[in-house]
Amino acid sequence: MLRNAAVKVRAAVAALLGVVGCGVGLVLVLQQGTGGLSFESTHELLLATGGFTAVAQAGVLVLTALTLLLVIDTDFTRHVASLWP
Repeated sequence: MLRNAAVKVRAAVAALLGVVGCGVGLVLVLQQGTGGLSFESTHELLLATGGFTAVAQAGVLVLTALTLLLVIDTDFTRHVASLWP
């Protein structure tokens, strides 16, 4: 479908798919309950969910989506030295 499209079009479609994925992830994080994954014998918390963890996860998803939006219609260079004066 996008094989014959220009590189800018393909990059824009990939960025928009990433933004949609971040949106879906954000909705799922917000619907996630509180609690976490704990080790059975010691009941120590291994993976926290909800609360401050959900806020941090939502922040990372929002920043990722904003970064992906910056990729749309930008001119990247293949040679790193061309960025330096």
